[in-house]
Amino acid sequence: MQDRIMGSETEWAMLLTENGKPNPLLIFDPATEHCHILFNSIPSPPRLASSTQTERQFYGNGARIYVDTGNHCEYATGEVMGAEELVAHEKAGERIIECAVQTANQHQYFKERGWQLHSFKNNKDIAGNTYGAHENYCMTRKKIPESNFTVLSQRLIPFLMTRQL
Repeated sequence: MQDRIMGSETEWAMLLTENGKPNPLLIFDPATEHCHILFNSIPSPPRLASSTQTERQFYGNGARIYVDTGNHCEYATGEVMGAEELVAHEKAGERIIECAVQTANQHQYFKERGWQLHSFKNNKDIAGNTYGAHENYCMTRKKIPESNFTVLSQRLIPFLMTRQL
């Protein structure tokens, strides 16, 4: 495969269980204490002297973890030069989220309430909110003239339809 600049953003569904059972009233919300505990459990990258609180979740590989619009946790990779490297960055994000969830579940706040947090790279949470993943691609305009959308669709649609096979 030819090198291409690519990156991904993955939205994570969070589920809180109470004494082993899902509780739809325990919604993952940035205003709640359990959300603060989760984000404070994320291993922090080294901070730059000039960085602000919202910048603290940028990692050396260009990735970022944050609460996205819609109140869900999102992991965005840095831009990389190929699919194999992108998979490695995605896996790194999975490990960071796993570590944060495990750490949050050990917090006294969770233990006192019989709560356990679960994270899912899926497309729907218990409240019916839908989630997804975004992909970013860089294409050269030299190979596909702007006026020829037929050529673009003939080349791009089959790729998008089969890329996950």
